Amino acid sequence: MSVLVGTKVKDAALWLPRFIDQVEQLQGDISRVVAIYGESRDSTLALLKHWQQTSRHKVELYGEPYLPEEERSGATLARLKRDLQTLLKDGGEQYYLNLDCDLVSIPETAIPDLMKCDKDLIAGMVWTEGRNRPTFFDTYEFRKDGCMFDPYDPPGTGASEPFTVDSVSTFYLAKSEVELAGVYTNPYPHIPFCKTLKDKGYQIWVDPKVNVYHVDLEKYGILHQPLNHPYSNVGFIKSNGTKHDGNYVAAERFDYARMDYDKQVSAVYPTQTTRISSWLNKRPLITASMKVLNEAEYLKETLDSIYPYVDKIDVVYGPVKRASHITYRDNTPEIILSYPDAEHKITFIDGYWQSKEQIQAKLLEVCVSKWMLFLDGDEILTEESAKAMRKFCEVNQNGEAVYARPKRFINYLRDFQHIAWSLNPLSPWAEFGLPHPFLIWRDTPGLNFYVHVTPVNGLGEPVHLDNPRYKGKQRVLEDVSVHHFGNAKNPERTLDKIAYERRRDGNPSPAKEDWWFTGDLPADFVVGDWNLEDVPAIMKGHPYYGKVRIRVTQTQPNYKFEVLP
Repeated sequence: MSVLVGTKVKDAALWLPRFIDQVEQLQGDISRVVAIYGESRDSTLALLKHWQQTSRHKVELYGEPYLPEEERSGATLARLKRDLQTLLKDGGEQYYLNLDCDLVSIPETAIPDLMKCDKDLIAGMVWTEGRNRPTFFDTYEFRKDGCMFDPYDPPGTGASEPFTVDSVSTFYLAKSEVELAGVYTNPYPHIPFCKTLKDKGYQIWVDPKVNVYHVDLEKYGILHQPLNHPYSNVGFIKSNGTKHDGNYVAAERFDYARMDYDKQVSAVYPTQTTRISSWLNKRPLITASMKVLNEAEYLKETLDSIYPYVDKIDVVYGPVKRASHITYRDNTPEIILSYPDAEHKITFIDGYWQSKEQIQAKLLEVCVSKWMLFLDGDEILTEESAKAMRKFCEVNQNGEAVYARPKRFINYLRDFQHIAWSLNPLSPWAEFGLPHPFLIWRDTPGLNFYVHVTPVNGLGEPVHLDNPRYKGKQRVLEDVSVHHFGNAKNPERTLDKIAYERRRDGNPSPAKEDWWFTGDLPADFVVGDWNLEDVPAIMKGHPYYGKVRIRVTQTQPNYKFEVLP
């Protein structure tokens, strides 16, 4: 099966010898190599002529002096692509191999490997050479589902079989009749070229097993800005099909560049790096970060349970805009301001807040510690749990871990004797799950709280759950349980809270005595009776301790509780 190799070459002398070397190593029936040369300011033409004299292939050189300077760019080279089509048609080769002259590593078996797939047009994966984080090069013209390939997690990552896409460029093999059926137009000729092929019933493929590498142009100071064109105004797509905009990719590029920069600074300025590390290590270990409004029923016990085991306690008080209709105020501020703060740990911040995210951002802003411990004013740690929590933070002071959750989040239902808790400690959003983060390493790059109170990094990625960026840096604290009394409060206040949450979430059903059990509890939850002896000792003097106040309507047999006065 004869193959025409086609490329365009201009101002490429720095890496052109490497490209030529790779073409010379290619296996397959290459009938000729066609290079269209653009007037250059370096030795590109001399290198091409030397190649022509020494190559084992037939190398044909064509100039493009008829193109004005403003048309000699990758966005406007449709005319040259049509010239290559004419040469292919006249030569009669059965296949066309498209190569950018910036490719510096190509598998020797690329041609036969792609031919085995027997596709109309099939490309390999095109990566940027030498990046610490593997980076896909041609994200602009490799597209799927209307989106550009994500540079760090492109479609095909981890795949082993060819898959269809919208368009490709840089490196592909096409059957000649397919290459000749496509129509090149400006700008970015390969995008309309591939569209015309698809409109005619052909398919565009990528083989994830064939990987080529493009020279890192940025290391040579060569940057290409996209044109102000509708082609440019699309998002990016990841290997799992999720889509996002250019701001995400820009943040991701910054994140990886920052990590590389940190490594370079550490290598070049080791003494300064050591001093900075020592200075940062002098920060307190743990700040308890709390947002509160009407929390008087359990707030003192919450503070008592954590005070000996944290270094700072930041408390943000006040309503959020969405709950501004709640005019009831208990003595929460008085409890905080009168708390016996012998070690001056507590900072009290009073305000009116636009959202819970704004409160979380304020807590993040004022936190001076390495770790943030998030607790509501109705969540209690036992002494054993608090000690285990602190020990974890001591062992993981410098980013060895970035996120931790308790083994159990024990949710009390109306009293101290009936509970629900999840079998999956990493499940935060189930009905009885932990409604906020627990332990977050303060120096997580770009840490913020984007959706409600979900912790995310500067890329908008959740820090918790199964995020691959933090694989191996998340922990389940086996010796830690959180006891949540938010649904074992004053009955009237509890119903007010549920009524508000239902209105907020657009739930039309009323808040009533049987409000809790819907019959749709998550499968990983345990609901049942609870031994009073297992309630944190600090709660045994609480007015509700020992009182049975549960009132539940049976909706499924395994949720049945006795209805008591």
